[in-house]
Parts: sequence; structure tokens; C-alpha cells
Amino acid sequence: MRTFFQSVLGSCLGVILGVLLLFLILAGIGSAFYSQGSEKPKVSSNSVLTINLAGVLPEKRNNTDVQGFEQLIEQEEILSIHDYAELIERAGNDKDIKGIYLDMSQVNIGLTKREILEKAIKTFKQSGKFVFAYSDYYSTSAYHLATLADEIAVFPTGGIDLRGLASIVPHFKTLSDKIGIEFETYFAGKFKSATEPFRLSEMSEANKLQTRSYLNSMYNVLLDDIEQNRSIDSIELQQIINAYGARNATKAMEFNLVDVVCYEDEFLEKMRDKLGLDEDEKINTVSVYDYYKSDPLSKNYSAKDKIAIVFAEGEIHDGEERYGSISGEAYVKMIRDIRRDENIKAVVLRIDSPGGSALASEKIWRELKLLQEDGIPVIASMGTYAASGGYYIASGSEYIISEPSTITGSIGVFFLLPKVSELMEDKLGINMDTVKTNNLSAAFTPFFPSSPVEQELLQSEVDQIYDIFLSRVADARKMTVDQVNEVAQGRVWTGTQAIHKGLVDQLGSLSDAIDKAASEAEIEEYRITEYPRTKQPFYKFLEQITGEELNTSIKLVKGHHLEIAKENLEAELRDWQKPQARLPIQFLWD
Repeated sequence: MRTFFQSVLGSCLGVILGVLLLFLILAGIGSAFYSQGSEKPKVSSNSVLTINLAGVLPEKRNNTDVQGFEQLIEQEEILSIHDYAELIERAGNDKDIKGIYLDMSQVNIGLTKREILEKAIKTFKQSGKFVFAYSDYYSTSAYHLATLADEIAVFPTGGIDLRGLASIVPHFKTLSDKIGIEFETYFAGKFKSATEPFRLSEMSEANKLQTRSYLNSMYNVLLDDIEQNRSIDSIELQQIINAYGARNATKAMEFNLVDVVCYEDEFLEKMRDKLGLDEDEKINTVSVYDYYKSDPLSKNYSAKDKIAIVFAEGEIHDGEERYGSISGEAYVKMIRDIRRDENIKAVVLRIDSPGGSALASEKIWRELKLLQEDGIPVIASMGTYAASGGYYIASGSEYIISEPSTITGSIGVFFLLPKVSELMEDKLGINMDTVKTNNLSAAFTPFFPSSPVEQELLQSEVDQIYDIFLSRVADARKMTVDQVNEVAQGRVWTGTQAIHKGLVDQLGSLSDAIDKAASEAEIEEYRITEYPRTKQPFYKFLEQITGEELNTSIKLVKGHHLEIAKENLEAELRDWQKPQARLPIQFLWD
């Protein structure tokens, strides 16, 4: 009887909780629809545009699966790095915006995206308006952007974490030996270091060499910007960094790295004076997102001719489409649709990808070449990454423009095959046996050690894909295969280095690539159309709960995060069972 009542009470509680959850979801949906129908935010006169970079800034608006429940309910779009840049430049010509307030408490974007914002802020400053920056504590990334400000302030017990750059690479060889898992690794290119964490306990000398090279290239960009923006001697700046001299606010002030040491309310008083406000007057601030909502970025739809920007953002994989990644199947279909659009006269391929599936990369490369055969120019524009598979698809273009700090190259291939026979037999007591009809019927599985014949076959497959990769690059870059092999070998370069190696035609931005595409297509009046087509988080959520296109919708509710992580991990493991052209695992520390 007790069990019966527990069951009934449990069922009732489940129903109550279910109804409550449904009520909360419906309330959120109602709130979202209400907010959508409400008036647009208004930008008051004498306003300050506040910039906070704590969130995700994808290359294309909404093209990310990192979104929270609050954004879902509020129907906020995920603005792109290019939206931010355009809005900042617009603010320079907006009579209601008097300055920018950089909230540098969190900056989660890399060097390339910071350079995009840096250019926009410099354009803004040409209007004569002020830029103030404040943070309790500046990371290197935050301080890099803050140096553009007319005044940099820091919390009295804060400081600047300015120590240079480092790459930290985890290695799993010792762990795998302990638990009885062996990773058979096959790779082409002596610098192709993606397999090193599974076959070595530390970085190889070749990997240290290439990592040191591109880190120094990025570090020089950082130094040059800080030197110019703060008028600090180069040698003195490097001495400060080497000694970790800006670690506290007092030292940072002594070295002229900040202008003011104060509390934020005191700094806001300085800004109030700058705006000419009385002590009791409120500072009118507007966030970048509210500024966007007040007058959304629009396109010129009057022009008939179009330039398509294809954002290739995230890892390259086989199978179904996922936001923030590059599906071979989806991008093939997308590019074919572009070919059928008679009004599209040129394509800009904006790449921000560390690579991934070699098979999917080849499929995308093929469709890009077919575009060119149909007389449609294809210009590649490189973002933060255009490496390995990312460079593979770039070789499907006729001209490559890279950002100076882009991580590119990594022209190489690898394949990992885990072997769990020791784990199964010695650790778990599970013995595997087989009956087979042919020599290789049970080959290439994790359960049995690979024979010399199997190993030779796998390495030959990797070598074959590498040879194809080299030929794709050689044809695109008008080089011999041997010349490409000299700068390939899986080695990573920055954009600045790559242009000297013949892998890039020009250093420049996305807008430079658009100009080049228009020139190649011989068009003057055109409009931009962007791919892939992305939806606002709220509408993706509706797809999920209604069951429509569930396989392509992004699950946003926090309760689903574990399920999503499991699905993504399974998809990732499936991808890694095929030859890969991608960057190694590492943490870039700045």
C-alpha cells in the first residue's frame, strides 16, 4: 500500500512539474512575442554606445549553437563580428552617439576578430568622438582592444595580465597506456601535429618550431598595436611584459599602460563631464544589440546583381547540418543552389575553420570549382582560421585574401584508429573472437591489433589524400607539387607568413574580398546575399518543440545540454573514423 501511494504521489508530482514547466515555456513564448511586437528601442541624444564582448561573436549572424535560455526568450539575435564592426562605424556618423564605452571585463574573441573591431573603432574615432575603456582587470585580449581608447581606466586593486602568448597542448599518451587503449596514428606531413597528443607525451621539436613561429608572428602584431596606440617604446614594452610589470594597477599606471586608476563610478563621472552633464543627470547608454534593434542593419535590395557570401564557419564534417559548423552535404546543396541563381555574379567564401573531414572538404572544393567553370568568380576570405580542411576549400577559389593574423596552412592529413584489445582483455576481462570469410573482413576495428598489411593500407590511404591535397593547392596557387610540399608538411602559418610562402594573394578584410569579387565579376551595382540561411534562436526553438526539422534545429534549453553534448560527441567520433585534415588540439593562452 505504501508503494502504491508513493507511486500515485510521484505521478501527481510529475504532472504538476510538467504543467509548471509547460506554463513557464508558454509564458516565455508569450513574453517573446510581446517583446517582438513592442516598440523598438530609441537612441536618445547625447548617448554612449557600450560595447561588451563577453558573448559569442560568430562570423555570420546567428550561426552558432552556443546560446542561452535568456537569449531564447528575449528573441535576441546573435550578432556577428561584422555586425559589431558595421554598427560601430555607423555610430561614428550618428549625431545621437557621442562616444563609446568599452567594458573590457570579459573579451572572448581572438586576435583576428579583435583586428576587425580595431579597424571599426579607428574609423569611429575619425569623427572626433571619445572612446573610454574600463575593467577591473585586463586580460591581454582585453587590453589589446582597450589601447584604442582615449582614456584607459582600471580598478584600484586590478591590473593587466600582460605576459605574452603561449600554446598549451594536452597529451594523452600516458593516460591511454594506463587504461589500455592504443591509438594507431597515420599522418602525412612532418609538422602535422594533430596526432601527437595520442602518440607522444610532449610536443615534438617540429611542432615546437612551427608553434613558436606563428606565435611570434601574432605576438608581433600585438606589440605593434600596443606600441602605436599607447606611444610606448618597443624595447620598454617587451621588458614590461617579460617582467610581468603591469600585474597591478599602480605598476600599470607607472608604465603608462593606463591613464586612470579609479573605481568605475568615478570613471563614469569623468564620462559625465565629457558629455557635459550635470551631476544628477543620467548617462544615456545603449548596448550594441539595442542599437541594432533601434535601426537594424539593412541591405540594398534594389540591385539585381548579387554577390553571395558563403560563411564556412566551424569544423568541417560529414552528415547533417549543424549551426556553427560546415556540413559537406549541406554546403554542396547550398553551392549548387547558388549556381542555379542567375543573379549571383560572384561568390566570396569567408572561412573561419580549423578543418575536419577530408571527404567533406573535397566535396566542397569540387562545387567551388564548378562555380568557376560556370563563369562565377570565387574569392576566398580568411578569418581566424583557414587551416587544413579550411585551406583545402580555400584552394577551390581563384584568389585568396587573408587577415594578417589568420591561422592557415596546415596542409596535411591524419587518421586515428583506437585499439582497445588490452583494455577489453586485461582490464575488463572481455575477450573478442571472430570468424571471417576473407583476410581483411575483421580489419580496421578497435578490437584487434592491426596487421602490417592493414597498417600499410591505412598509411597509403592517408598518403593518397595528402597527394590529392597537394595537387589541389598546386593547381590553385600556380605552383608545382614539390613547391607546395615545401611549405606544406602540415605546417601552420599566419596570414602574414603565408603571403610570403605563396599560399595567400593579399592581406585584407572581408570587405576587400567583396570588392575583389565585384571587380572580377565586372559589376558595380550589386547587393549582398548571405549563406547559410540562419534563423533567430527563438524560431529554432519553436522548430524543436514542434518537431519540425528537429535534426537541424539547435536545442537551446539548458536541460538539453547533456543530450546535445552526447549527440555532438557521437558525431565527432564518427567523423574521426575517417581521414582528417584539421588543426591539432591546443589552448592558445594570451
